[in-house]
Amino acid sequence: MFKKVFVGIFCGVFALQSISCSSKKEEGKEADVHFKHTVVAAAEESKKDVPAESGSADDVVATVNGEKILRGDVDKILDVYKQFVQPEMLPKLKEQIVNELITQSLLKNFVSTQNIEVKQEEIDKGLEVVRNNLKNNPATASQSLEELLESQGQTIEHFKDTLRLQVALDQYVQKDIDDAQLQDYFQKNIDRFSEEKVTASHILVDTRKLTTQQEQDAAKEKIENIKKEIDNGADFAEMAKQHSDCPSKEDGGNLGAFPRKGAMVEPFAEAAFKLNIGEVSEPVKTEFGYHLIKVTAREGQKEVTFEGAKDKVKAAMKGQKTRELLKSLWDKAFFYHCVIHNPVLCILNMEPQDFIDLSMFFFWFAFGVYSTYWFFGFFGKKVRFFALLTGIVLQLTSITLRGIAIDYFPLTNKFESFASFATSTFIILLIYSRVESKTYRIILYGIGYAFLLASLKFPKGLSYAPPLMLTIWYPLHVPLSFFCYALWTSSMAAGIAWFFSNRKENVPYTELIDDGFLYGLVVFSISMIFGGLWGYVAWGSYFLWDPKVLWSVIVWFFYATCIHIDYWSALGGAKRLKPSLSIIGFLIMLTTYVGTSFFSQSSHRF
Repeated sequence: MFKKVFVGIFCGVFALQSISCSSKKEEGKEADVHFKHTVVAAAEESKKDVPAESGSADDVVATVNGEKILRGDVDKILDVYKQFVQPEMLPKLKEQIVNELITQSLLKNFVSTQNIEVKQEEIDKGLEVVRNNLKNNPATASQSLEELLESQGQTIEHFKDTLRLQVALDQYVQKDIDDAQLQDYFQKNIDRFSEEKVTASHILVDTRKLTTQQEQDAAKEKIENIKKEIDNGADFAEMAKQHSDCPSKEDGGNLGAFPRKGAMVEPFAEAAFKLNIGEVSEPVKTEFGYHLIKVTAREGQKEVTFEGAKDKVKAAMKGQKTRELLKSLWDKAFFYHCVIHNPVLCILNMEPQDFIDLSMFFFWFAFGVYSTYWFFGFFGKKVRFFALLTGIVLQLTSITLRGIAIDYFPLTNKFESFASFATSTFIILLIYSRVESKTYRIILYGIGYAFLLASLKFPKGLSYAPPLMLTIWYPLHVPLSFFCYALWTSSMAAGIAWFFSNRKENVPYTELIDDGFLYGLVVFSISMIFGGLWGYVAWGSYFLWDPKVLWSVIVWFFYATCIHIDYWSALGGAKRLKPSLSIIGFLIMLTTYVGTSFFSQSSHRF
């Protein structure tokens, strides 16, 4: 497997300029602005040995339609390229290698089913292109193709096999392309085929690692201040050297010449092509951060005709069809990738979306059962207990299936958050199912049901956990928070019921309020400890000056005060304050849970 794929990568560097590499230039996904400079910097600086990852070379890292990809295959390719990248980039490179191995296997299997005949002269033509490219490249001019392959432990025969695969793929994707399709593609993508290029420099303030709105605002202010200095006469290149976060700063921010499409991310390219020579842009926001762009030269024609660009159009359309084919193959193939998928999916031969669909089936089933509680809740204890228990079991099944789908704790979006809080509320109601107060049950159940209804407003599809959540402390912190919120909701329900009671009812409202105050505070305290540990792992600090954190501190002190109110002799009838305090506490809790997520720039927004 390794040999076949290495040759594929080798072809991507040297050979496929004539066969398919031109289509790569036209890919819809724009290239990273910093790629060229990052690779150069890495090649110059990263000559260190990187220790190999532990594990056997025979370990299976992926299975593609029954064909195994071994760790040894991946590590051999990694050994070739790791000297050119910085150590922190190795995990990403390794994942890309696995994906490339999967792609090669899928293509090989597909081409073998198409009965495509590849003539020997086409292979010879490809070999000739590669040999010429090697001669014209100063880095490889002294070596023959055979010598270069041998230095990597490969043979010319394996190289020919990969060329044959590429030629067969090329024949397949272009067989149905006619001039009418090319004309239509050209008209829809005319900017892509213009030969006009601009030469530009930029200054970047990188925002990719910033997690709070305050940090984002500071980055924007920084780029604006740099722009003011340039407007006041500061040299752009010197400012780039001093302030830019891109490796291009060593060359004054120079990015070289690039076309309108296919080289830079779209907001960057769009802004650059609007500038006159010597003009500096206003701050431009991209996925990398804030940029200032200066165009230093323009070249090439602005108008382009179909006949003049026909070869490029055909290459681009072939590239598009190739990408569509690959997407189709990936979608249809069953594979287990140890980084992305989990063993349960592999064993059951199911995709993550299958589990999401099954999860939603149980969710709607649970929703139906919950809805009947408005009727059964007025019956005897056993009836309402088992009606509520059935709904909870169904929804916990739904939550479990979502967790299997993403191979992590399923609290990654608003739908899951609101539905889980509703479940916590129903569990607390189940615990207190013996309480003979319709008012209490209606209020507590009504809050849970309202959050369940609110969850329907949000997307319910597959949602993977972002990197900040990938720690053991997150699944310990969040569920405990929901349970303490549910306990405080129970206190609030008892508090309101107390106001509506005739005082002759044999219902321990004060005890319910006290239970919510005390047990909620205990659970919340444990949750805050886990939350601090999560914060340290995610943001490097146990405490952040963040709206969610500050309101959490406020709610903790509020309920800590509530559980000590009985000892305040100066208040005399302090117990009568508890129903009112339970309602106030519930409002503070809602602000902490919902308000900071929707109406603030908290880093804890879900």
